[in-house]
Amino acid sequence: MCHLLLSEILLCLPIKRTAIVPAIFRGLGKHTNKRKSLEQLHMSSSFTYVTVKTEGCTEGERYWNERNMRMARNIGEQVMDSDSERNIVIVGASHVIDLEKELQTNYPDLKIVLAGE
Repeated sequence: MCHLLLSEILLCLPIKRTAIVPAIFRGLGKHTNKRKSLEQLHMSSSFTYVTVKTEGCTEGERYWNERNMRMARNIGEQVMDSDSERNIVIVGASHVIDLEKELQTNYPDLKIVLAGE
């Protein structure tokens, strides 16, 4: 969706596109990668933001946690099998909190550094 929106903006602009693109992306991720924002994204994606849990919320939370566990296992195994000292992992912002916890628990030898910290 973002790519479509960007191409629509760029196609509609007459001239001076070189100034528009940096203006659109300047600071991209600065807000999203703050821990408070990551925790809010985690809560909304994991169905834990509700005051009254329904069966659907419980099922959604279970699915979300299982998915993050699988992602953490895949990431941890590939990083541990890698010969590289440093690895970059790019995931959706709402996964960061759970992945960080899972990786720290199951792969204590990994040093996890979040972008912007």
